[in-house]
Amino acid sequence: MSAARSRDRIGSSRRARRRRATTPAAYYLIGTADSKRDRFLSTSPASMLQGDNRYYRWEKFRRYVGLFPEWHNRAVFAEVLGAGHSSAPMFDSRAARKAVFE
Repeated sequence: MSAARSRDRIGSSRRARRRRATTPAAYYLIGTADSKRDRFLSTSPASMLQGDNRYYRWEKFRRYVGLFPEWHNRAVFAEVLGAGHSSAPMFDSRAARKAVFE
């Protein structure tokens, strides 16, 4: 390998490490009571393959992200106990405060 090519690889590696270190985590929150099928829940065949409700869809997505280490390492999945599909309990939760302020 040429010296220039080696430097490019080292530089790319450094850039990649810096990017990983400075990229903020993605937070995926779900209310444990978000298991109802309301009129806003998509029930198309493709949506139903993802799960019967938002909680099951979140759980399936969490497992999918786990298949990709680079993605999984930057993702935070948290459940908000007792919260349904309502913004007030979600934003007032410890998980949401951590996502916003830490």
